[in-house]
This record gives sequence, structure tokens and C-alpha cells, in this order.
Amino acid sequence: MSKPQRLFCRGGRWTFRAYVPEELRPIIGKREIWKSLGTISHREAVRLSHIESVKADALFAEARVQLTGVDTGIGHEEPAGVSDADLQQLARSYLYSLERQTPPVPFSQEERDARRDAADDQAAAIAQGIEDAGLQSLAKTAAEERRLRLIDGRDILRATEALQRALLEHYARDADRAELKEERVRDPLFVGVSRDSPEPVGNARVTFEAIIDAQVAKRSAGEGAKAMPAKSIQKYRRVAKAFSDYRSGRDDATSVTVDEVEDWRDAMLAAGKPGNRTIADRLVCLGTIINWGKGQKAHRDAMRGAAKLDGAIEAPSYMEKPADTTSYSMEEARKLLAATRALAASGKTVHNHDAKRWLPWICVYGGLRISEAEHLRKEDFFEVEGSWFFRITTAGRRSLKTRSSERVIPVHPAVAEEGFLDWLKAAPEGQLFGSSASSYMGRWVRSDAVGIKRKGISPNHGLRHLLKALAQRYQVGDEAREYILGHASVDVHRKYGSTDVMLPGLATEMRKIVPLSVPRMP
Repeated sequence: MSKPQRLFCRGGRWTFRAYVPEELRPIIGKREIWKSLGTISHREAVRLSHIESVKADALFAEARVQLTGVDTGIGHEEPAGVSDADLQQLARSYLYSLERQTPPVPFSQEERDARRDAADDQAAAIAQGIEDAGLQSLAKTAAEERRLRLIDGRDILRATEALQRALLEHYARDADRAELKEERVRDPLFVGVSRDSPEPVGNARVTFEAIIDAQVAKRSAGEGAKAMPAKSIQKYRRVAKAFSDYRSGRDDATSVTVDEVEDWRDAMLAAGKPGNRTIADRLVCLGTIINWGKGQKAHRDAMRGAAKLDGAIEAPSYMEKPADTTSYSMEEARKLLAATRALAASGKTVHNHDAKRWLPWICVYGGLRISEAEHLRKEDFFEVEGSWFFRITTAGRRSLKTRSSERVIPVHPAVAEEGFLDWLKAAPEGQLFGSSASSYMGRWVRSDAVGIKRKGISPNHGLRHLLKALAQRYQVGDEAREYILGHASVDVHRKYGSTDVMLPGLATEMRKIVPLSVPRMP
């Protein structure tokens, strides 16, 4: 397989680059079309570059029509006959028909290799030919079968691009099948289209799931992308399903109205559950999904008629819990830390044993959010001038609440004396604790094993509130306190986070916090 002209590799990272012809630059507004494809195999980079080439060539062809005022069809005296939504539906339905006609994967390795190579060769040929007469004829036929009217050369080029994208997606998936790999979606336009999916019907229907899937793919695309956290994806899916269930299973996002969202809100309020704060959060999430759909290229035309919920729906009122209610008292914190010692002394291994043994200590004396603590890795810990520290970071595709959440926190002497560093040194590389800690830690704190059942306390976040109170009690400097909690300004981050030189000073501030008196196990 030869290397395509527009595909480049540096340091193991593949990049698609297409130089814009000089005469088209004033129209397109750039000198180059550029997209990072990431650290992938050469074969996969070639497949992705075909898709980007088709998009670039379509852009160049349309720009030439604008430049010359001449095309291969009737002209522009009457409006174009097809919308973007029409052509997206053409591409999706054409891919569906291709996938449904795909023959079974052969058993022989030799035959599978030949099928993979044939698929890649077909894709290479398809990617070269937006102005190919045979492809344009195929596009005209496909449009006629779906009663789409192509009235000029621009329409024909756009329809040809739609078919090219469908063909490239099909050949890439067929190569996956030949390699006995899970079939991947390369082009976000085809999320939700497969041999086993319902046939794409109509131009207007867009499901909530399709919008969420497209947004997840968008957030994950490119080198250094910050992927959407799994918990956020789950939350949006839960909200979409709850609203669809209220609508008797209708999951079409294009038909959402303000009235029915208000009715949903009122129904939840009348039922008395969930709480008002959760209802308000659901309304925000639903509005976010709608906004995503309106902004996504694959869906924006179809979503034009969907109601915009921002500012149109009044959320129910609710009272924020005061910090003194959600925070641990000193006695409750001692009780929790004593329970971790009792767990260690029992010699029993329970589910998520290490997390229950150490997360309370790290959160009490580090002020971490539980989502930050659960994703700590062994390599996050390091020593500077005799003091130990750990990084809260987005490295390794981890997600943090805000930009200022990235920070370095000293290991408090109480945590070290408890034996955490000895345990850490013996731990395997990688993530130290199990995910979903907010769930299992909350249940454990309220269980009989710990016995903290006071109404209003936040089993996880309350430890963060306690650290803030302890820092104020023992007069930790304001800048150090805000930095440790992840609330610091840019200037404070430069002071503590830009170099290891300042870390010993941060450790000195942390040592001001007097350890809680926790009973030792006999």
C-alpha cells in the first residue's frame, strides 16, 4: 500500500495536510487544510486520510464553482434542489444498503487478507474521484431513487461527496471485518448506521443517542483531545432516556418543544421525586444535548426546528446545603479514620479494600474531590527534598473539574505515618484505586462498618470541606490553601505549580495542620 500524497508522519503521529490551491485561498480563507489523525497504524491513517481527502476535494470543487461562476450543470439561476440534511440522509441510507449487502467474512486467512486489500484499494480509488464521471452518474442514480432533485453541477458534486463518504465508511468497516476486528465508525455522519440498525428513514429524525455519540466522538478526536468523562456520558444518557420514557419512548430530538419539557418538569415535581436540584440538573442536561445537536454538522439542519431550552424553562428552586451540614465534624472524621484502621486490623479483604483503607486519609489531609482521588496513579507520587507530593493532573486522559484543579499536593505527615507510603511503594504501577468511588465509598461510610448516618452529611465531598476548615483553623496561608483545594488564581498557580522549587514551602504550610487524634487499634 503506497503512502497517499496528503498523509504525513512525524514522531509516530499521523497528520492529514492538503494545500489549498493559490487561486482558491481568498475564497476558502486558508492556505492549508490540516487535521491530526493521532498515533495510529499506517493502514488506519490511510483510511482516515481518504475521508479527509474527499471533504477537502469537495471544498475545492465548490470554491472553483464560486471562482468561475461556471459548473457542469444548469447554473445557479434557481435555488439548489437539495439541502445538507437531504444529502446526509442520502449518505446514511446508501451506507445502510451497502452494509446490508455485505457478504459473509471468509474463513480462510488468505481470502480475508485479499478482501481487506481489495477494500483498501477500492477506498483509495474512491477518494480520488469527486469529478469522476462514473461516480457522479452513480450519485445521480442514488439521488433519483430517493426522489432528490439535483438541479445543477454544485448539487451533483455535493451528492458525489455524500456517496464517497458512504463508500469509504463501508470499505473501512469491511476491512475491519476481514481483519476480524470490531467494526469502527470513522465518519461521525454514520454514527448509529449499521447492518443491524433500523433503516435510516426521513431527513428530520435525530435521536438523543446519536447526538451524544457524535459529541463523544468529537471530543475524542485529534491529538491531545480531552475526552468526555465516562460519568458525564452516563449522566447525559440517563437524562435522555428519562425524557424519552416520559414521551412514551419517543427519542426524536428534532421534535422537542418547550411545552412538553415544562410538562416533564411539572410531572417530576408533582411526583415529589427526584429532588428539585436533580430536576434542575436534568433540565440543564437536556438543553445541553439539544444545543449539541444544533451545532453538529451532521444534525444541525434537522435540528433547526427543535426548541432551544436555554432561558425558556424555569428550573425549580432549591436550597443549597450549608457547608456546616455537609462537612464532617472532627468527631465524625475521627470515627471514619478509625474505621479504616479497624478494616486493616481485621485482616479481612473486602471489596475495594485499598480504597476504603486509604481514600479517607488522602481526602481528609489533601482536600481532594473523590473523582480526583480515585484516579490517582502510583506514578503521580514523587519526593522533593525529603517531602512527598502527588500530582492532580489530566495526564492519561483524566478529567478535572476546572483548569485550576491541576495542582501538586504535599503528602501530610499523618498520612505518611499511617503507612501509606510503604503501601504505595509495594503497589503495582497504574491506577491505585477502583473507579466509581463516589458510589461505593458513600455506601461504606453510611454502613454499620463505619456508622456515619447523619442526614445532610456528604460522605465524600464533606472531607474536602473539612480540610478547608482545618486549614483555616491552623492558619495555613490563604494562597497555599486555595492552591491545595484547586481554587487558586493563575498567579498563585505560577507560584506553586510552575516549578519544584516552591514545593518545600507548600509542604511547610501543610504541616501546620495538626493531625486528628485517632484511636490506635490494639
